[in-house]
Amino acid sequence: MDEEEWEKSDVDEFSRLEECSKHIIEPNQEKMKIINVGGDKNPRELKIETLILKKYKNNLIKILKEYVDIFTWSYINMPCLNINIVVHKLSLINGCDLVKKKLKNMRLDLLIKIKEKV
Repeated sequence: MDEEEWEKSDVDEFSRLEECSKHIIEPNQEKMKIINVGGDKNPRELKIETLILKKYKNNLIKILKEYVDIFTWSYINMPCLNINIVVHKLSLINGCDLVKKKLKNMRLDLLIKIKEKV
């Protein structure tokens, strides 16, 4: 695409993509509070959002404690569960170090070409 063929919308899109590429993408970390809906003898811990309003939080905790017997707390309580489906396994070579790779950004010129095709 020659420079003369660029439309204003293309320039705007390119500028937006360039601006987006500067941002670091991080996972969303919600603040959670652990509550015990069981008793001292049989603790049952659940996580709830900390930003919830106090009146809703109290009602939520009350309902969770009232219906604590509905939740499944272990795999023993799920006899029909197919382990081949629900168990996640990573095939790793023993002795190899794990490496967390950085998220890669795509080149802007490729993003524009992809947008043209799509």
